[in-house]
Formats: sequence, C-alpha cells, structure tokens
Amino acid sequence: LANVEAWTETALNVPLEFGNIFHEALEAQARGKSWERAIDNYMRIHAKNYDHDEQSALALVCGIVYETYPRYMEFWNADKEKEYVYREQEFAVYRTLPSGRKIKLVGKMDAAYYLPSRGGKKELWLQENKTKGQVDMYMIQNTLNQDLQTMIYSYALAHLKGPVSGVLYNVIRRAQLRIRVNESHKDFIARVGD
Repeated sequence: LANVEAWTETALNVPLEFGNIFHEALEAQARGKSWERAIDNYMRIHAKNYDHDEQSALALVCGIVYETYPRYMEFWNADKEKEYVYREQEFAVYRTLPSGRKIKLVGKMDAAYYLPSRGGKKELWLQENKTKGQVDMYMIQNTLNQDLQTMIYSYALAHLKGPVSGVLYNVIRRAQLRIRVNESHKDFIARVGD
C-alpha cells in the first residue's frame, strides 16, 4: 500500500520524530538560536497532528531530546580540532552528465569542517548526522560507500570548497530504555539522562 497506493502511516513514529526533533535543535543552534525553543516549537506545531496519547508520546520524545542534546553538545564542544565551515548548509550545485545534460543537485548538509593534517595543510571533511536506536558499525561501514545522500553531499562539498578528505558519520544514539509501570514522564526522562 505504501509503494503502490502511496499511503503513509499517520501514527507517531518515535525514531523518526526523535531524529526530526534532534535535527531541529541542531539547525537552531547553527543559526545562533535557542535549541530549547526549537524543541518547544516542534512540539507546538506537530502535536496537533496526533491524538491525546500520541501527543503525550511526542512530549516524551521531546523530553528525551532535552536530556540528550546538551550531552551531545558537551561531547562535541570538547573537540577543539575541528574548524567548522558549514553547519546545516543548504546547497544547489550542478552536475554535467556524460550526455552533456546538466542536473541540479539540492540539499542541506549537516556540517563540514577542516582538520589540521600532518603536512600542515587543512583537510576538508563532511559530517553527516544520523540518529539511531542501535548502532551497527559493521553495517554502517559496509554500506556508507553506497549511500546516495552522502555521495551527493560529498560531491556538493567538493564543488563548493575543494577536495573532501573523508566523511564523519556521526551517529546520535537514541536511548532504548522503556518507561516503567507507574513511572512518571519526568522520572523516566531523568533516568534517560542518567
């Protein structure tokens, strides 16, 4: 039904919502705005798409992002080697096909940065942020070279800034804890933070 009739599921999809909310926080911070307000705005705008129980679940997901995001930023702020040139950067570049036809590639890359190399020249890296419940390093390593999105972003970055040395596939892990019987949302979110 999804492929032939183009039906979509209307129920709350927790992994998808976690990723969307986390990216909203990243985009807000990249623009110098409040990541907290971005989460609140996401909740206000999207809650109306769900029934009462799903709104409660969406609020819980927002709470989990509230706990996860500062820890994520603390981790990356400790890394002083990266010199970011792009964060949440929209692009539109053209690619000429062997037939001579030009196609327009558009998107938004999560981040790009320079790292110092041993020879003194800076290396340009693409950073692709993903949220996942479980991290399968083997699968990621074996499929990244076939990831069309990452290839397009690498092409665009090379077109805009020069040769790309590599890709940092940055995986933000979504906690897999389950709320306990009679556990409040507040207590559960605190447990996720711990």
